[in-house]
Amino acid sequence: MAHPVYTFTILIVHFARLIMASRTYYGLQNHVKSRIISRKTKTLLYKTLIRPVLTYGAETWALSKQDEYRLSIFERKILRRIYGPVIDKGEWRIRTNRELYQVYDEKDNVKFCKLSRLRWVGHVMRQDDHDLARRVLLTEPG
Repeated sequence: MAHPVYTFTILIVHFARLIMASRTYYGLQNHVKSRIISRKTKTLLYKTLIRPVLTYGAETWALSKQDEYRLSIFERKILRRIYGPVIDKGEWRIRTNRELYQVYDEKDNVKFCKLSRLRWVGHVMRQDDHDLARRVLLTEPG
């Protein structure tokens, strides 16, 4: 079991990233709500301005299921704002999660974070044998 202080620190880091990404989103909210700006441009704003704030340092995160859940909720909140509701049988309704990800057609935040970790490990493995990050990665516990 992880040390309680370490677990609490990780929770604070993830929560802080969510808060910063939320602030970024609310700063761009007029653009995201705009009917003049296309969905493609809004999606680009999300991928280039909001998601990097959210996933900064994700290479070092060990995501729990709860963290993954929070990241997914945040992403869907923004995607629902970008893609809006849909008319179904003459009535407006919000898009389901599956519909959102079909329209978005990109990796979700959780996959993005996991791929970042894999990319980082590959980078560290290509480092010199005396590099500190490589030595720490290859050190066996005990």
